[in-house]
Amino acid sequence: MRWGPLTLVAVLALSGCSAAASQDAPDGLSLSVYQNRTDVEARKLEVSFRNETGSALTVSRLELRAGQFTGAAIWPKDSTTIPDGVTMSLPVPLPEPACDSTPTDAVVEFDYTLADGRAGTAIATPVDELERLPGIRDDDCIAVSVASVVSVRLDSAPRLSSVAGRAVIELDLALTPTGASGSAHLTSAASTTLLAPVDPDGADASELPIDRTIVGNDAPSTVTLRYAPNRCDAHAIAEDKRGTIIPIAATTSDGFEGRLYVSAPDDVRDALYDFVRTACGLPTG
Repeated sequence: MRWGPLTLVAVLALSGCSAAASQDAPDGLSLSVYQNRTDVEARKLEVSFRNETGSALTVSRLELRAGQFTGAAIWPKDSTTIPDGVTMSLPVPLPEPACDSTPTDAVVEFDYTLADGRAGTAIATPVDELERLPGIRDDDCIAVSVASVVSVRLDSAPRLSSVAGRAVIELDLALTPTGASGSAHLTSAASTTLLAPVDPDGADASELPIDRTIVGNDAPSTVTLRYAPNRCDAHAIAEDKRGTIIPIAATTSDGFEGRLYVSAPDDVRDALYDFVRTACGLPTG
């Protein structure tokens, strides 16, 4: 993992707390933020501490703030100790997005104690691994913007079918307008780690065209998507995290653009797993 420069500055205590000045964080401490695959749908972010201070370090409070969120992302634990030479990641649940605000760099405020008794509070500007925070804002705000106009769901049972002799599964994307003003345009559906788009001739496709504009007072409608297995190794299902979450390219009338991720409910997800097993000749059940 790459570790970049870290800015650590002394700050005053939080509003509502005592006005005692905070101390600088100890030398040798580096912070970064990133997301695991399982963190994405759970809306969590990992704050990673690399401790090269020469001493065990105990973190007893942690908050992350960025302009793209409505409040602080607060680490829900009381404390943890990070041995010297160890990297430890502390997950924080993310607040609701603030899509009308101007994005700002994330900062992490934390209380720490070293094994020799030194203690303090510091604010750090963490390295954003893979620049994930801008991506989180894009995902958050396109989801909020689309949802204000139309509910997009995969809530009906998928159907086994065949196209040009190829086994496919058909998924109905249910579109239910909210009655609100504005519009959303659903451009196309992409592949997942488990599912590959199939065109009307049964050939592999890079994406499935949707090209549907919805306004708030439209009648409910559906879009049918056809997929084949994207991969056929047993580990693809056993270790799946996002293979049944369908990415939809979308734009909205209030200026947001990005990928809308539509999760399959449990029964639809299980049916998709069964389809991939059957189509790939893998054991079922």
